[in-house]
Amino acid sequence: MIDDTIRSAYETIAATAPGPERVRSALLTRSRVRRQRRALLVGAGALAATATGLPFVLRERHRPPATGRPAAPQPAAPQPAAPQPAAPQPVEVPFLFAPAWLPGEVGELFRSVKTTGEPDGGTRIWARPGTVFEDGTAGLRGVTLSVNERIDDNSGSPVMIGSVRGSLRVTDGAFVEWQPPGVPNLIVSVYGLKDATNTALRVARSVARTDAALRLAMRLPWVPERFAGYTQASVYPIPGGWCQSLVHESADGLRSFAIVARTRPAPEGAAYQTTRPGGVTIYLPPGKQDPEPLTKQEAARLLDELDWTPPDLSWVGRR
Repeated sequence: MIDDTIRSAYETIAATAPGPERVRSALLTRSRVRRQRRALLVGAGALAATATGLPFVLRERHRPPATGRPAAPQPAAPQPAAPQPAAPQPVEVPFLFAPAWLPGEVGELFRSVKTTGEPDGGTRIWARPGTVFEDGTAGLRGVTLSVNERIDDNSGSPVMIGSVRGSLRVTDGAFVEWQPPGVPNLIVSVYGLKDATNTALRVARSVARTDAALRLAMRLPWVPERFAGYTQASVYPIPGGWCQSLVHESADGLRSFAIVARTRPAPEGAAYQTTRPGGVTIYLPPGKQDPEPLTKQEAARLLDELDWTPPDLSWVGRR
């Protein structure tokens, strides 16, 4: 999805990793089961309010008075300022659910939300100090909550989360999956922590609705129509800075692309990239061979039109 881990999370890990890693990768990638999404608004930019300029003011020009001598020159009427496009209004996408309890040794490290024109889930990670998410999920020590994702391996032992029957999988970590009536599927995972099974159950049983949201710091005002479906926005700190990304995927799951902005150079293989003030690199990671991949002209337009600001990272390290 993001940075150097985008395709390993989307494809390589899911295709080649052993059992525990397959479960883990499922927590950070979109389920391929729910294919029939409605193609509503594409991209976070489509959620922003459309800005309009101020109208021009028409001023009447008065004739000079009729006298025998030339009229004194009249001061020029002030010209109205050219209309300026208003800055895009911040867009916040709710997380929908959050744990009320977390082990004291972890702090938040990663945030992502999905939208199809309305909130559609996402993933948050709370990790032990010193964890670097840029390295991917390998070695991750902490707690993950994923909303509207599924593991879908038909395994696990039955467990009760409140009045809802769920499943518990224990591999190199503990994974609790359940779905209360009328809400999206929920997954809590714990790995690299002591007593992972009991911790995962306690976290899961504390999950409740939340008004907390992720403020989108990246938006695309235009996306090729064949990628209409869902958008996933992610943000996390990296050594010396930050990384944020947008992933657009078609409703049928056959086409996708990612665009990344970060305070480090683009990785090897990123054919389309540009630099912005402040040492920010914006690029499209090398992707799978979609039936209709982005053209050079489309990639150039995406890089040129991306609206971004440095993300708010005040939440990093908090519980």
